[in-house]
Amino acid sequence: MALFLGLVEEKKIRTVLEDELDILVSLCSELVSFHQVVIPLDFKLTCMVWRVYVKLTSTHKTRLVDRLDLTEVISSELCGQLAKFRQMLENSKDKGLKTEILDPDLFCFQYQN
Repeated sequence: MALFLGLVEEKKIRTVLEDELDILVSLCSELVSFHQVVIPLDFKLTCMVWRVYVKLTSTHKTRLVDRLDLTEVISSELCGQLAKFRQMLENSKDKGLKTEILDPDLFCFQYQN
């Protein structure tokens, strides 16, 4: 998987043709959905997936903005991870460890067009 991500990251993608743009949109969507599979298995690989996603979407944002909701994907993932982190903190508090619980509502927001 790391080899594939490296290849995708280094490949020059042109979005002039609609077919190539469709492939890019599909790839970005698959990278986002792959997050749920890879995060419990390999954190380093998860970071590589997001690095490729950010690079692709940053490079081609003018063409992707109409086809992908770039902000919603990242904000929902961050909110989900923050909720998991909060649950971990609450579980450690139940075991007698001193922790400070963060309010996820302060950090999460709903993206509105």
